[in-house]
Amino acid sequence: MKPYVGPFYKPHEGVWRAVAAIALLYLLYLSFLLFQNTKFARSLLAYIDPSLNKVITRDMHTYDDHCEITLENVWSNFDHYYLAHLLGWFVLGFMIRDRFVLHSWGLMDEIVELSWQHILPHFRECWWDHVFIDVLFSNSVGIELALFVIKATGMNLYDWLGKKGAKSWREWKVFTCHRHFGFLMTFYIFVIGRFLGMFFFMNAMLLPPYNLISALRVVCWAFFAYLPFREIYEDISTWFTAERKTKRVEGNYRWLGMAIIVMECVVSYKFRFGTGNMIENAETPLYIIIPWVVAFVGLGGFYVYLRFNKNRTRKFKEPIKGEEVREDKLKAQQRSLTTRIRYSLYK
Repeated sequence: MKPYVGPFYKPHEGVWRAVAAIALLYLLYLSFLLFQNTKFARSLLAYIDPSLNKVITRDMHTYDDHCEITLENVWSNFDHYYLAHLLGWFVLGFMIRDRFVLHSWGLMDEIVELSWQHILPHFRECWWDHVFIDVLFSNSVGIELALFVIKATGMNLYDWLGKKGAKSWREWKVFTCHRHFGFLMTFYIFVIGRFLGMFFFMNAMLLPPYNLISALRVVCWAFFAYLPFREIYEDISTWFTAERKTKRVEGNYRWLGMAIIVMECVVSYKFRFGTGNMIENAETPLYIIIPWVVAFVGLGGFYVYLRFNKNRTRKFKEPIKGEEVREDKLKAQQRSLTTRIRYSLYK
């Protein structure tokens, strides 16, 4: 691994370098699995935990068996998944730091579950579980608690939509700049792929949700996701600014993250048969296909419009001559010098 050059230097650069190295090793593991047969691929994890490599059956806890609104049924859903949701969204709050993006992400997860539950029964839940336990009592509570801590400790909030300085929502950069809009759509594709890959990969490798390996995998993803998300935010926040001429935005971890997501999906598709908890060759209803197609076509068309209209934004913005520009260049030179010093320490 080359010396870590990224946005995080606390608690130590070595920590984030190790996180990136683990992510790269995980990608190599997925690449190795792709060329193995089903029996051997699933047996590898059994060397770590002998209880694995067994067909996942529906006698495990499911969430659509008893949908009557009773105290017993509701209380039974406040289990390890509820705690995982609550803690997960608390951590994601520090990662994204934007209320709109976080809550829309939470709603998107629920829509994805509804869209794929005819294939993976594990996604099936009662309506009140989706609305109250997931969205209101776990996702929203974790998000708002994280944002409260961020404000209380003086940490910076992020502006993913480009609302700063805008007089109305029509002037938000996400609606006027193809870079903002494109990366926000890439962000949602990223999280949808990660969400699906997380569950389908567990199903393909016969990993029960409460297994320690599944938990460690989620924790590793949580640490690594900080890097590509911060890269994306730095990219859109410096786009069409004078600072972009002197500040280099890396993209290594974005590509690594996308590669892992694609490989997880491909491996899950290859080993989809014989899992015991997946409806093989299920037909997707039109009422699911049509909204997704319309959404992708509409959003893709809007991106093309922003990308090729005559008022589109460019990578650089010509600076205004003055003291502020000279100070920005001096700061950029100081950051460049600091980076070179860090590189020299590893040589």
